This record gives sequence, structure tokens and C-alpha cells, in this order.
Amino acid sequence: NYAGTASDANWGSSMFRGTDWKKFNVPSNDLVKAFDDENDMIRKNASISFEDVTGKWSDANWPANSYPFMNKYRIITWPSPQNYILVRLADIILLKAEALNELGDVNGAAQLVNQIRGRADLPDTQASTQEAMRLAIEKERRLELAFEGKRWFDLKRTGRAIEVINNAIGPDGNKFGYNLTQNGLLWPIPQSELDKNELLTQNPGY
Repeated sequence: NYAGTASDANWGSSMFRGTDWKKFNVPSNDLVKAFDDENDMIRKNASISFEDVTGKWSDANWPANSYPFMNKYRIITWPSPQNYILVRLADIILLKAEALNELGDVNGAAQLVNQIRGRADLPDTQASTQEAMRLAIEKERRLELAFEGKRWFDLKRTGRAIEVINNAIGPDGNKFGYNLTQNGLLWPIPQSELDKNELLTQNPGY
């Protein structure tokens, strides 16, 4: 919890919202399209705010009169009194759905996914096979947990990071041309750690 005092020094929210300077973690075209394709307006509006930054900065991916900001941290003061939520019930419910699906209980997984979708006034999932449910859960976690630091680890855990990242699209609907490889899924082991332990070997690609 943050009280918003000088000693807390919580300036995180100002990195994501506000038209005073260009922000970090700008929503991607691909994510906005995912919300729109699902007609998921409740979670889109809770996750993304569009504002006019005309005359302040330009961006290759977004028009200045409708520039997206991450909207889950909304108090634009420094230091901010907003708390950071590290784990949410929806996260745990969708992880359970994933586990049930991997155990072959597609119907049980669907019930949990539909519980989350119902909160957003969305119809039940149409996924009826294990493979389709894997993708449905992946999509649900992306939309429900946008900007909460889960997506990269979800894609790595399910072995989908390379395929998904390399197919990310830009504002024109074409791929950005990312070239994530297997080596890019791991950080290098610091040389200082290799020096301390001769049994360690460097990760591939470094």
C-alpha cells in the first residue's frame, strides 16, 4: 500500500498517464485490436484511455488526437497514493481454468472462463476442444490482466512467445517484423556469476 507521502516515493502512475511528457508502456495496436475484436468495451475502457496530445509529441503508431495511455493506474499525482495490486482473483481463476484444461476438463475450464467473461458482460466462450480452450484462456488472460505484468510469462510458459511476438501487428494491420528467437527467451547469466561458479554455463546466444 502507498499513502502518497514523500517517503513512499511512488511515482509509477505518472509514467503511464498524463500529457506532460511522452509515457512508457503505451498500449499496442495489437492489444487495442484484441479488445475491439472481442467487443470488450468494459475492460478496454478500464485498461486504456485515449487523449489528445496534439502539439506535445508525435508517434509512428498512434494519431496525436487519439493517443492511448495505460489506464489501470489513474491517479496522476506525484507521489501517487494509488496501491499496486500484485495478485487478483481473476488471475487465479484463469490459472485454475488453464490447469483444468490441461487435465482434460474442458467443460470445467469453460465454466471458469465464462465466470470472468460474465463480469465483462461478454457471451460465453465458444471453445469446445482442449486446443481451442488453450487459446481462449490465453486471450482472456491478455484482456483481463492487461498491463499487470502477466503476458510475457504466460506466453513463455505455454511455448507461444515466439509465434505471438513475431506476429504482432502495427497500425496498418501489417506485422512489425519482430524476430524473437529461442535465445531471446532467456537473459544472459551475468559474468560475475559465471566467475563465482565454474559449474554454470552461459545461456545460448550470449
